[in-house]
Amino acid sequence: MAKHTLIYPGHVLNPEELVNFSELDWFARNWRDLGLGESLAE
Repeated sequence: MAKHTLIYPGHVLNPEELVNFSELDWFARNWRDLGLGESLAE
């Protein structure tokens, strides 16, 4: 499986804001379809 790294300017996203992330059904489905897992270690 290919590994990718997300690179973004620091002012665009504060990782602490992801704590309140709500997973929608369409997001979970697309995430699975891309072959992504629950953690970066997968």
